[in-house]
Amino acid sequence: MATNPHASPRWPTALPGVVWLTVVLLVTACGTEPEPEPSAPDTDPSATDPQEASPPEGQAIYERSLVFVSGPQPQGASAEADSTVVIPWSFRSLTVEDLDIRERGVWLGGVDGWEALAMEADTGQVSPASLGPPWRIVPGRRVRIVVAPGDALEALILRWDGSELEARPGAVLSEWTRSPREAVRIHRGSAILPSDAPSGVPSGIVEGFLADLALPLGSETAPEADWVFVHGGDDLQAVLVERPDPAQEGVHAFRAWFRIGEEEVAWEEVGVRWNEVRAYEPARRDVPARWSLHLDASDPDDEDAPPRLAGYLEAVSSHLTTGPGDGPLLPVQGFFRLRGELVLGGDTTAVTGIARHRQP
Repeated sequence: MATNPHASPRWPTALPGVVWLTVVLLVTACGTEPEPEPSAPDTDPSATDPQEASPPEGQAIYERSLVFVSGPQPQGASAEADSTVVIPWSFRSLTVEDLDIRERGVWLGGVDGWEALAMEADTGQVSPASLGPPWRIVPGRRVRIVVAPGDALEALILRWDGSELEARPGAVLSEWTRSPREAVRIHRGSAILPSDAPSGVPSGIVEGFLADLALPLGSETAPEADWVFVHGGDDLQAVLVERPDPAQEGVHAFRAWFRIGEEEVAWEEVGVRWNEVRAYEPARRDVPARWSLHLDASDPDDEDAPPRLAGYLEAVSSHLTTGPGDGPLLPVQGFFRLRGELVLGGDTTAVTGIARHRQP
């Protein structure tokens, strides 16, 4: 089963609400004439496969996000001149009873806002011969992959009616792995955007960084983590993933992976607070508009010691959708394009990037 991502012969129009593919719709669609299954590569790309033989017992949801962020911005560029492009590619595996559901989504965020470019889904019976293990990237009808010699992921491609969008992971700059089957990688990266890209988005080759996030999410009832990917050029790249712990006094706990110059640092608990919120009326909820980050002082015995990490992030633009529910509050999910500043060791770095946000 696939959702047609374009209604015009050129650039796809926005797809409001398409992120929410309910199990009811998927199961109903399985009774119709099936389209041919997408062909998968003969090899499992090692660049997208954390090294473990099988998922943990009871695992029902697994998500891989490959997220391109252009940059860095020119020195001295004002907030109004921010031209960062963000392209999240989402590959999600959901097991429901005896069905294996694979979702693929592509979004584009630029200076003039967001476009939901594609959403596809395929279903199969849960078996080794079906769609493969849940951590495997399964290509679709429009969302494709290119695998280089050595089983490394070379490119992600979105194709439609003669137009093509690509994202290419380059050299791996940093990599962290956790058990079970959780991995974070930061690559140099590039994107190739078509000549008929939306207003405010450059065409041609755009250089930047690409984060590869492999996140096992537990069962279909488990809350799905927020995550953040920002960079300040070669000086700093950072990924933060929300922990399942409940917020304490308004502070959300995130695990964090930072590459600072050539050094790598990982922290288990960075405090993130919503400093500002705005109303999102379709779901009758407040969503964050500005975040502050804080890590304890570098010397806990010195009251005047500066924090190891401080700073803020603010939303430049957002793409949010609501999900089904009985109300009065409805689920929310989507993306924010970010800018902000991070302070580490007394040095301040301007950053740009993206946050994925969900409220169940």
